[in-house]
Amino acid sequence: MKAKDLKKKSISIEDVYKRIQQANDNGDFKIFIPHFHNVSKEVTIQLFDDGFKTYKGQWDGVITECLIIEW
Repeated sequence: MKAKDLKKKSISIEDVYKRIQQANDNGDFKIFIPHFHNVSKEVTIQLFDDGFKTYKGQWDGVITECLIIEW
């Protein structure tokens, strides 16, 4: 196996929406996706178009360089 033969797969928008729904059901208003999960530009743009605030930042001082999604 060679690294050049591998393709990065993005988390799907459906998976992100499942995480958002679960968090919202628990009374949360934001989630994070760690930096080692690939989130495509298309997914990020879809979230933005659907009214979510997305930005990169630190979650809790331990989890850094993550994508934070707020609603």
